Amino acid sequence: MAGVLVRLRLAIRRGSREYTAHRLWFVLSWLLGLGAGLVGGAFVAGADAARDGRGDLTVLTIFTAIFLAWLLGPILAPAATDQTVDPERLEQYPISARDQVTGVLLGGLVAPTALFTFLVSAGGTVAAGESVPARLGVLVTAVVFTVLCVASSRSVGALLAGALRSRRGRDFAIAISGLLGVGVFVLSQSAQDLTETFLGLADSGVETAMAWLPPGSLGQSTLDLRDKAWVGGLVHLLVGVAAIGVFVWLWWVALKRRVNGASSGRAVGRTTARSSGLDLVPAALSALQATPTTAGASQQLRYFFFRSSAAVQSALFPVVAAVFIGHSTLQTGSDGVAGELGLSGLVLGTAFAAVLLAGLSGSVVNVFGFDGPGFAYLMQSGAPLGQLLRGKLYASLLYLVPVVAAFVLVEAASTGSWSDIFTAFAAGIAVLLLGLGTGAVLSVWAPNGRSRPGKRRRSGGAIRALVGSFGGVIATLVMLALAAGLW
Repeated sequence: MAGVLVRLRLAIRRGSREYTAHRLWFVLSWLLGLGAGLVGGAFVAGADAARDGRGDLTVLTIFTAIFLAWLLGPILAPAATDQTVDPERLEQYPISARDQVTGVLLGGLVAPTALFTFLVSAGGTVAAGESVPARLGVLVTAVVFTVLCVASSRSVGALLAGALRSRRGRDFAIAISGLLGVGVFVLSQSAQDLTETFLGLADSGVETAMAWLPPGSLGQSTLDLRDKAWVGGLVHLLVGVAAIGVFVWLWWVALKRRVNGASSGRAVGRTTARSSGLDLVPAALSALQATPTTAGASQQLRYFFFRSSAAVQSALFPVVAAVFIGHSTLQTGSDGVAGELGLSGLVLGTAFAAVLLAGLSGSVVNVFGFDGPGFAYLMQSGAPLGQLLRGKLYASLLYLVPVVAAFVLVEAASTGSWSDIFTAFAAGIAVLLLGLGTGAVLSVWAPNGRSRPGKRRRSGGAIRALVGSFGGVIATLVMLALAAGLW
């Protein structure tokens, strides 16, 4: 039965080649996996042949980075992962959990990504000065490492299959991807310092700890075999084998729970509704008095963080863009406009970050965009219009103000500009308030509904909304320039 699953996976890939584009991608993916694997393997071979602490640290880091990519893949890109891992796909067939794990695991090894992983981890086989037993041992370790990566990815995909199909799971993946993107950008801005810090970790406690984690342990096994420390190489190899057993067991548990019905049904694990209080109000606002302003803010937060994936993306994208632009402005601001105005780079960078937060956030420039019929329902309840509108605007501050504060603290810590944090935070909040005022006017003058993207509307309204979106950003920048000049 495991062989049937392997043939099923191969048949799916053959079926995807009926179109020219699919055939080209099929061939190109294998060529890319082969080429990238050979390049990575040569790099590992060079680091292995160096026979010093820096080279050993490089080998351990490469093994760990590849493993993390496999582990986080099902979370960051659930749509791109193998869908046969999902227990729901095969639950109607008489396939035991053991056969399903074995078949899907073997099928996962027949892939360009698995080829890349094997070639990189087997780079030590062509390192200079290696003995024949060491080269053979490295091949065995490369096979174990490839199986570990595939097993970890498949087990995570099986455990989170139901959650990742849900809207909140997709929103979580979007948030994690955005945070990782911001982290990579910030790290890339100080690549030279990071390189020096990384090389300084050689022969340190960090390298020792990395060498005993499952992916690094397999990398350390290749280094021990190189140095003819056969017992140490075997022990580190067994650590990787034990990790494979753990991941396979977790995968098997996920399949058994699905077969037994423990994970089926939407009502399982649902908490009992509260007997008192307003269910509309999120936990973050539960301590506030139940007023129309609180209701308006609660409704806005639920639309942006609990109900609409498009709304979540429109709320997270400005945060990522603001960090990019704000950090870049901060790095170059001290020698440019900031120096002429007598400001620090931290103040100018925070102001530019706040401009993007207020100018691109859908909850600021398009308050009613994702509301759908919700706002009409509140109006029909007889609640005061002014209080509802203020609540919807205040909701934006509940997540934008912490973003500004976090940006100021992180950048102050990285640049040592602690004396300017209060000025920078005040400047960021001032820009947010200016953006809120502009967005309030534009949301009424040019309402742009996004809750029903397929619904037709008058061309005049669409043109007004487009002009309002760009005009709002320009108006905010003009008023900000005037305010900065007066300051």
